[in-house]
Amino acid sequence: MLLGALLLLILAGVALVWAWRLSATPPAWYAPAHAEVPRVAEAAKDIENAVTTQLSLVRDQAPWSVTVSEEDANAWLAARLPQWCRSREITLPGQMSEPSVAFVDGSAMLAATMHAGGSSRVVSLDITPRIGENGALYAAATAARIGRVRAPLDTALSMMGSEKIAAMLRGEAPVTEKPVVTLADGRRVRLLSIVPTSGGLEITCRTESAR
Repeated sequence: MLLGALLLLILAGVALVWAWRLSATPPAWYAPAHAEVPRVAEAAKDIENAVTTQLSLVRDQAPWSVTVSEEDANAWLAARLPQWCRSREITLPGQMSEPSVAFVDGSAMLAATMHAGGSSRVVSLDITPRIGENGALYAAATAARIGRVRAPLDTALSMMGSEKIAAMLRGEAPVTEKPVVTLADGRRVRLLSIVPTSGGLEITCRTESAR
């Protein structure tokens, strides 16, 4: 019996060490872009220009779709996310750096390096974007990991350092209540759906005539 208990303690210790090592190991897909790299900044600018072009095209009332690749999305996160957050009065956690995203069918995996207590860990969330019945855009997290270890969702959200961001990721608050862009000529582009697919993000909109 004593030998069995010692073996269990040893196995538990090995499991804890292994879990700690896994928590320090970033997910295999984690590959943040860096804004100081010229091609990244250029790609972020190109994707914004491409979006502007798509929004301004003359269209009928039929829905239309575009797909944003992982590479373009990561370039935008590196070069444009801080500016986008400031324009919406969203404060990014000061201890967060190097955001990165990967897309699989139905889910966007969003990760960033979090720095605390002299150590760093990559925290990632599985996010399912959707348009609510009220027309608002939501992006609730369904699972969390620290490194490659599953973690309680509340634990990961508490590391965000921003209750506004945490409320969005819990699905309690929308990313935006009205996912609609009003163009200079009075037309409006309404977001109908946003669906992660393998390697990309499919965005479907409808261009509505000026009132």
